Amino acid sequence: MSTAEPSTAPPTARPPHKTPAKIVVHTPWLGPMPDLRHEPMPPEGVVLPSPKDLPCEDGAMENTFDHAQSTLLKEPLLPILERLHPDGRFCVVHDTAFYYRTEPNRRASGVVPDWAYVPGLSMLSEGEPRRSFLTWWEEAVNPLIFLEYVSDTDGGERDTTPEEGKFWIYEQRVRPAYYGIYEVGLGRIEMYHSVDFRFELMEANPHGRYPIPPLGLELGVWTGNFQGVTLPWMRWFYADGTLVPTGAERAEQERQLKEKFAAKLRELGVDPDQL
Repeated sequence: MSTAEPSTAPPTARPPHKTPAKIVVHTPWLGPMPDLRHEPMPPEGVVLPSPKDLPCEDGAMENTFDHAQSTLLKEPLLPILERLHPDGRFCVVHDTAFYYRTEPNRRASGVVPDWAYVPGLSMLSEGEPRRSFLTWWEEAVNPLIFLEYVSDTDGGERDTTPEEGKFWIYEQRVRPAYYGIYEVGLGRIEMYHSVDFRFELMEANPHGRYPIPPLGLELGVWTGNFQGVTLPWMRWFYADGTLVPTGAERAEQERQLKEKFAAKLRELGVDPDQL
């Protein structure tokens, strides 16, 4: 996906000015969230754009793979995130803008990752469904993971041009702890971990997967059928190598267990339908 187009919509009043705290890369899971506004705040009296003033996506055409892949990453992860965040403060989004810098004439610069997970923030913003993330509007926009899907067209996912390239902006401005580039045609993940504000290329474990310790899961590639399409897909795995199942997969597992139990009862001369 491309960077978000600047907006010239009239802004609403910004929240009270706060002095930015020291930047923290890794998200604490059970404590107060750090203030991660990466750009210096403007002087008092300067009106900044609000979430309602800026586009929520980049306007690019989403293909059917992108939507399916994002669903396959999100759905199995939700039960785990609900346990990690009993207060419900987490966001899993795709094609949603992250604005990191204000510009003259009420404009703003932003980027739109294909998939993102942000702990510590609710999917509601000011009582309404979240449209975007603004680093100057909320106390902590601290993504754990950004993922990009690369097919035939290079979308600048590895562009390190200062202030312009997507890789540089992710690394230096928005700063997710993990950044992954998935080459769809090759079925290959290129994973980076932020260390001292620099992305370091990760090595896969012996099983070809990438552990994400804050989640207790691993990100890898699974070839199979999802939504009627057989492809290599990015999937979440447990450390023992088993897949984190989708809702449909969980239902099928439960059905098979019930059938095995019923068969065992019949072997013992018990009719399971009479229980």
